[in-house]
Amino acid sequence: MVERMEEQSQDEDPLERVDELTDSDFSNLDTSEESGETSSSLRSRIKGAISPRRLVTSLAALGIPAAIGSQLIPLVGGPVGLLAGAFALGLLGTKRYTDAAGVGAALGIAGAAAGYVPLIFALDIAIIVVAVGALAGGALGALGMYFGRDFRDGLTRDI
Repeated sequence: MVERMEEQSQDEDPLERVDELTDSDFSNLDTSEESGETSSSLRSRIKGAISPRRLVTSLAALGIPAAIGSQLIPLVGGPVGLLAGAFALGLLGTKRYTDAAGVGAALGIAGAAAGYVPLIFALDIAIIVVAVGALAGGALGALGMYFGRDFRDGLTRDI
């Protein structure tokens, strides 16, 4: 049995038998554009997930307080402003954590890179600065959004 499988594997391309080797069956998915059903296409799945209007709103709501905070309080003002902006965004009713986390990560990268430009070039630590900025900004954006939504829920819930 093993010898027979070895002979087959030497003669055939393994990519030709990928359907036989995988456990899942994707034959019921229709990926053609000709069919009337667009629910299985990737474009229709992510159509509601990414909205330029929500991203611009999130960028303004998180970026303005972060910029003001970084000017008023050195070092911690930017992250505190980002957290406050995400809190306000959650308080006002936005439902998407991913927008706040993504914009927070982008602002975290920008803030971290702007603050450590001489060290980035001198010590070659760009990847570390980008990673720390993205993690901190994304976490602060998601946390602020969570606390804002939770606070709004607590204010509007019947006692």
